[in-house]
Amino acid sequence: MRFGYRVRRYDLREPLVEKLVCNGFAHLEWDWRWSGDGYSPVPSVEELNYAKDICSQYGLSISIAGPNGISIAEKVVPLRKVSIGLWKEIYLASKFLEAKWLVLELGSAGFKSEDSAKKRERVSIAKDAIGDIIQNTEDGPLLLIENMRKLPEGSLKCYLGDDATDLLYCIDGLVDRCGLIFDTGHALIGENPEQCFNLLKSSIKAFHVHTNNRISDIHRALTREDISVNGDYWTSVINLIHLGVPAVLEIDSLSAALQTKQLITEYRS
Repeated sequence: MRFGYRVRRYDLREPLVEKLVCNGFAHLEWDWRWSGDGYSPVPSVEELNYAKDICSQYGLSISIAGPNGISIAEKVVPLRKVSIGLWKEIYLASKFLEAKWLVLELGSAGFKSEDSAKKRERVSIAKDAIGDIIQNTEDGPLLLIENMRKLPEGSLKCYLGDDATDLLYCIDGLVDRCGLIFDTGHALIGENPEQCFNLLKSSIKAFHVHTNNRISDIHRALTREDISVNGDYWTSVINLIHLGVPAVLEIDSLSAALQTKQLITEYRS
């Protein structure tokens, strides 16, 4: 089993890295979530060098959770070109870090999730953009698309990537450079999580692990009670982790993340 821990962009410091290694983590996912406050979504050269050096020093592999709010499925062409240009920069920075993968969210759109024709049109735009990004350079990291949660019924917007068939369509033909990162919490909201997992299983390259109340994306630690309530789902997820698919714990409290790590490690179906 290979466990990683999500670290936010400005929290990456040596004391935390040392603590992760001492607690058996072998991987770090550096979260580049972006506030859109005028700063570049791509870390500076100094930040990149620090991250590369500290991970190398402590023997950690690294991946990148790319910034939100930069939509490659943007319908307005000039805006989409800007977004794709930024993602190309992000991809090259990830390559410099020798990242194992780069996580990309497809973004949101201003129509209901049930509007399949509009959604497929926007997912097709994203698919073309992904091809453009990964073909811009050779031997870059895997580009992993994240499954998103379904918004409440009646919502006038949706997340692209909230449907398994759209995700599979998006990576079709790009499987040598792309795959899926399966977010265990997102799958619990608004749909049958086991069905979603089974549809995507063969394309899953890594996990984001956390849970919730099936209503809000609160990134809570996994407990035995959660497993008992959704036993088939969590057993399927944990079995794949036991087979070696990397699991990044997206739980803010490190102590709670360690409890989840121990629970998964010791779990037997």
